[in-house]
Amino acid sequence: MLTIKIEEPATVGLLEKQINEIYDNSEASIKKLLFDFSTCPFIEITTLAFLISFITQRAIKNLITKIKLPFSKDVRDILRVWDFPNALKRASGIPFSRIVIEEDHKYFGEDFSLENMKYSQSIIYDKRLTRLLSKNFFSFNTYSIDSIIFSPKVAFDECRRWQDRLISSVLNNHLKGPDSYVSNRIIFEALTNTLRHPDAKIVQTSSFFQPVRDKRNNIRGHFTIIIWDDGISMIDTLRNALKAGKKIRSTQADEFFTKYLFVLKDSNGKKINEKTIGSDFSPDNNCSDELLLLTECFPGITCDIEGKNIINNNDGDVEVPKIFSRPGMGLYILVNAVVYIFGGEIAYRTKNIFINIKKAPKKTGKNYDYRVKAMNYSEYLPNFLGNMLTIRLPIFRSYAPTVKPKEIQRNEECSPVGL
Repeated sequence: MLTIKIEEPATVGLLEKQINEIYDNSEASIKKLLFDFSTCPFIEITTLAFLISFITQRAIKNLITKIKLPFSKDVRDILRVWDFPNALKRASGIPFSRIVIEEDHKYFGEDFSLENMKYSQSIIYDKRLTRLLSKNFFSFNTYSIDSIIFSPKVAFDECRRWQDRLISSVLNNHLKGPDSYVSNRIIFEALTNTLRHPDAKIVQTSSFFQPVRDKRNNIRGHFTIIIWDDGISMIDTLRNALKAGKKIRSTQADEFFTKYLFVLKDSNGKKINEKTIGSDFSPDNNCSDELLLLTECFPGITCDIEGKNIINNNDGDVEVPKIFSRPGMGLYILVNAVVYIFGGEIAYRTKNIFINIKKAPKKTGKNYDYRVKAMNYSEYLPNFLGNMLTIRLPIFRSYAPTVKPKEIQRNEECSPVGL
């Protein structure tokens, strides 16, 4: 059995790098694979979402994947607080006890009380979050969806969770933009897009507050939101429409013309080239997968130009321009809210492609609206199952009694944490 041993904090980038290396060196299908987290000091929530997709894909191919649990109970508690065992079972159909190596079954049934969990306490810098954790707000939530009949119920249900008075208050106190935009322009737009992915049977959401106190006792850090579905890749969905000769641009949306600094890197992170892409660019069958994925964020690009499945949700939001309700505007609204309203960044992972979108750095002047980093992973690495969206919003809160918090304007430059 081949083993991937994680001895550092398990970020999704580190895990993918080690998976990439082991597949590059393997001449045959890896029938048995062990993830050894025994000495791992921390597991990122995005990493857990990646593992769910990866292990589910291997299960579909009847390949065996095992996990060696961390020696540290604090790290094992991360899996419990975010309900990872159940989320993995819901996606893969395999009980967690069959994935964990037998000698680690001794850890099953350990004390599960929030007050005794280090990592649950580390994110409870606002005592009101205790209730949210106890109700599994941040944990993996799995929704079963009908891949044949489009229904927005899941999007409305998840949106209402984020409109809870308590969570809205917490978001309003710690994020840069209006709390209503989180539910209506981020969660809702992300979920309605996800529900359109063909053959998706489930969608999972999770989130994580990761605060850091500075020397003046102010809170910094970021809030991460993850949405994953097991459907056909966004890339293939749009490419299939192009191959069928379908029109994929519903409107030119000239008033929302956007310029992107598109930076392409190889699987080792080495820059291959960079170029300027405008949102008036129309993809064709010769368009690369990396660029095709980016165009899905352009205003007016959609496989549903007639708007048959378009759903609007402006409840509790400010007045929304009518053009926002046109087909193909959802992902544009989502990216705009994440980057320009909240000062964060957004990433997509599907097939063997990763793209990250954030505000263009000041040194580029006013030549670009967004900087996009795109990576194409090794051809030996199995294609990522489904579509994973990772959103990171910077946290700000001042606790220093002698320092008056600065008012943060929506258009203020921020320094988001890199994905």
